[in-house]
Amino acid sequence: MCIKKKKKELKDFKYTKVDPNIFNKTVDFDIEEMYDRVVAEMTAQQTKRDQLLMIYFAALAFIFPSLVSAGDISWSISGWAFILLGVVGFLFSLITIRYRLYKEVYWHSCRTLSVMMSVDKCHWKKENIQGILYQCICKKFKKYIKEDRKVNVIKFVWDNSFSSETLYVIILAIISNAVLASGLSLVLPFVLWLKILIGVLFGLAVFITTMIIYFHSLLSVYKVCVLQKEEFFNTSFGNAWFFHFYV
Repeated sequence: MCIKKKKKELKDFKYTKVDPNIFNKTVDFDIEEMYDRVVAEMTAQQTKRDQLLMIYFAALAFIFPSLVSAGDISWSISGWAFILLGVVGFLFSLITIRYRLYKEVYWHSCRTLSVMMSVDKCHWKKENIQGILYQCICKKFKKYIKEDRKVNVIKFVWDNSFSSETLYVIILAIISNAVLASGLSLVLPFVLWLKILIGVLFGLAVFITTMIIYFHSLLSVYKVCVLQKEEFFNTSFGNAWFFHFYV
């Protein structure tokens, strides 16, 4: 005899509408303390990125020699293991790019707070904070905007290609894609030279894709300086969570 279980009814979520008058509009806060919090958060992002890279490189240092020197493991199995490591490296690259995006926003937030230190407290309002943040973002980016309001992408990419932040992404992408290319060369059922060629071309394509994603993400912070749309500004302001408590 089957006993049917009675379905549990889901209750509607009831919320209390918050009266905006309950908030104290004269609440004071310490700009210097907030600045220290932003710097600490930026440092934490760097630490997470470094730990991520250390984990990946440590895994490579342990697994790669083991697969190469193991005589009882076929080349095909080793190849698939290399491909897996390459895919993991690509995913780590995407995470590193995300950390880079946060750091760019935090850096502009620090500049915004530095400006706010010279602003009278009675003017610490949402509109003013957003305005100062917008000016700080566009001040750095204005040299890449041409007279026809188009972005000089080549100059932007060149100027940012040799920063330590970009080199982190480049190094990780090169190593992970080299591992990926090696794995493809081992598993493809072609003659040696063709396997190597396909592996190299595929690894190069993934590397280029990674860098396109990187610079596109970085440009998204500055998109508002050209297109002047609120949704593009919110891309940056939305990541500056420490401003949301005070506006």
